[in-house]
Amino acid sequence: MTISMQAAILTEPNTPFRIETVAIDEPKAGEVLVKLAAAGVCRSDWRVATGVGAETDAHHHRARRRGRRRSGRSQTNLPGAIITRTEKVIRGCSYGSVNPQRDIPLLLDLYRAGRLKLEELITRRYRLDEINEAYADMLSGDLARGIIVF
Repeated sequence: MTISMQAAILTEPNTPFRIETVAIDEPKAGEVLVKLAAAGVCRSDWRVATGVGAETDAHHHRARRRGRRRSGRSQTNLPGAIITRTEKVIRGCSYGSVNPQRDIPLLLDLYRAGRLKLEELITRRYRLDEINEAYADMLSGDLARGIIVF
């Protein structure tokens, strides 16, 4: 048996998303069907939708073949003497260096207790058929935190 659902479809970079009804198979043994209620509008998804990630990766590999390393898309000048004298530490992180097993239950408890006000962080909600508008608002700076509600 199949399940019908609405989906935002992108078949090639730099084209608008199309909303289509798609069919998916029911979960098999050992699989689960997860229902999403909302998804965030973020720049990392937009990079994939526009093909920017592939272009950046290709440039990085060409630069490495020529003997140069490219560490990112931009460069920052830091005050080395001040950092050293004040014994500051510069540390990279991914997703805030979260520990999901520890931090997600803690965040849920804070939210349920009314101490983490997530609703106040949402700038605007969009329907799935407004996905292109959501990304346009994000790129123009009119949107800080948007979500697409299914």
